[in-house]
Amino acid sequence: MPAEPGFAGQPPGSVGRDGWDVIRSTLFSDQNRPMIERKCTMAETASLPRSFFAAQQGSLPVSLKLHRVEKRFGGNQVLRGIDLDIPAGQFVAIVGKSGCGKSTLLRLLVGLDQPTSGEIALTTEQGADQVNARIVFQEPRLLPWSSIIDNVVVGLGEGVEAAKGRYAAQRVLEEVRLSDKAGSWPSELSGGQRQRAALARALVSNPGLLVLDEPLGALDALTRITMQQLISRVWRELGFTGVLVTHDVNEAVYLADRVIVLDQGRISLDLTIPQAHPRQHGDAALAGYERQLLEAILGRDA
Repeated sequence: MPAEPGFAGQPPGSVGRDGWDVIRSTLFSDQNRPMIERKCTMAETASLPRSFFAAQQGSLPVSLKLHRVEKRFGGNQVLRGIDLDIPAGQFVAIVGKSGCGKSTLLRLLVGLDQPTSGEIALTTEQGADQVNARIVFQEPRLLPWSSIIDNVVVGLGEGVEAAKGRYAAQRVLEEVRLSDKAGSWPSELSGGQRQRAALARALVSNPGLLVLDEPLGALDALTRITMQQLISRVWRELGFTGVLVTHDVNEAVYLADRVIVLDQGRISLDLTIPQAHPRQHGDAALAGYERQLLEAILGRDA
């Protein structure tokens, strides 16, 4: 059975098809709609050098093209004719008021839902069958019956030699500063630590596309800044395409090359942030972009 898009199974040999059903219901318990099948490949993790992120090549970055994408739920039209082109390796943030369609758009990108109409194409320079996509949710969605290292191994999918899988997981935990929690249970970690573990699970396969659905929204301010710095670093080192949904325009400007504002299901602003990475929190040059975004979202009186 191939690796699952967006998440993956338990350590090799520990679950069968019934086990996959349990994991699906745990990670996507709020979803009753069918998933779009996406072919995914897994980056080679046989011989990880001294630095997992800096020295690992990773999967091919993914380019995304959306053409007149619409989504309706009954009589409620959430997305209205979305046209969007995201080059491979770019980091894009999507912002807007609650209910504007941000999370719906994100779910369409990784195949957790289907558009009512329109086209979505995910490809790499070697074709659509080389897409390796992962998603991080606002809730960590860790498996409570598994240790932290086994939760990270889940991100590699089936078919990985157990020793290699655990070695890769340990190296990723080192990168997110959780190596000392490898044998702990999820319930023993703080909220920020659990979110770092969820990020490690998404990163262990070296994805070509990482989508993040408000993963930092529930964290305290200092932990949130630390996580933003971590996401920025691993994106620069691995070179994946990133798509982030957030309510925080400061976070969007800090992380993204480009910020999309959604308003009533349409793109109302597509703003390029040209500042070089890594960026600094509190940089006065970024404040002007934040003001533009707030005006687009809230109006001129923001």
